[in-house]
Amino acid sequence: ALDIFTSPNRDLALVVTNNEILVYGMFQDNLSGRPLERISLKEGEEVIMAEWALGQYYVENWAMTFQNLH
Repeated sequence: ALDIFTSPNRDLALVVTNNEILVYGMFQDNLSGRPLERISLKEGEEVIMAEWALGQYYVENWAMTFQNLH
């Protein structure tokens, strides 16, 4: 593992490796036995920022911000 990110309510954890992001459920601050999902990373891809989307319009605001950059 290169890094681990946990959700604000500590029910999910993302474990970042060189080749993938593993999504785990959490219970009592422990990872579940097996990943819920595996997300493959392409060569050269890496996590540069992690922020949990909270609130009604949070994701929409980020999407609009990125669209305005292009």
